[in-house]
Amino acid sequence: MSTAGLHGGTYICQAWGAAMRQIVDSTRIDHWFISTRRDAQELLPHLVRKLIGATVEPKAILSLKIPVGDEIGRPGYDGCVEVAGGTSYVPAGLSVWEMGTGDPQPKAEKDYATRCQDPKGIDPKSATFVFVSPHRWDAKEEWARNKTSEGKWKEVRALDSSDLAGWLEAAPIAARWLARWMGVPVEGMKDVDLYLAEFAAPCAVPISPDVVIGGRQIALKQFHEWIASSEPGITVEGESVEEVSAFIAAAVCRGTAFGE
Repeated sequence: MSTAGLHGGTYICQAWGAAMRQIVDSTRIDHWFISTRRDAQELLPHLVRKLIGATVEPKAILSLKIPVGDEIGRPGYDGCVEVAGGTSYVPAGLSVWEMGTGDPQPKAEKDYATRCQDPKGIDPKSATFVFVSPHRWDAKEEWARNKTSEGKWKEVRALDSSDLAGWLEAAPIAARWLARWMGVPVEGMKDVDLYLAEFAAPCAVPISPDVVIGGRQIALKQFHEWIASSEPGITVEGESVEEVSAFIAAAVCRGTAFGE
């Protein structure tokens, strides 16, 4: 999120981490993911895959196997994930994932029992079982504690609509992607690739992020340091709002080269 103003002939843009803005809340998630909607059934695993990819350090992702689209009907787990370092939502080490858009507790019970009986070559003692529901599930923590205490899996976790909403706050790109699928208007926010494409449109030729950045390597370094820091905002100056916004978009694109 950013604001811009003119000061002494120079446009000043102040940017804040987009995670501060909740694009899709838990109530909207709960209402949209109706179990009988085929698109909802296909979208949930895709959302989880995007969230993991957006919130776990790329170098820490050892394996991310979550079938999406037409592949969701394949036999086996809805997902198998292995990460070197966990987060609030993704367990460290190996985890198996099951998901459902219907009533969460019966589906979780069924999937848990099925995977306990046949873990599909996975050693349950060394893996975490995760169940994801896009609906409100007040008993999720008690259910997960009870299943963990059975000792069949290293740990059992459950995520519901509230968890997904919180997770989306930490992944604004995934949140905007979901909002577009759900038909939720997102005023004043664009994907960086889309913004750069629109910025370059009058030139009739593609403009790479490096061209937009030009010789401002010091400013680029400062911007990447801000992304990696816990500071809530940064001020960027330029000759126009469009130039400042394009620099920020290009700097974010270039950030992938630094593992941002």
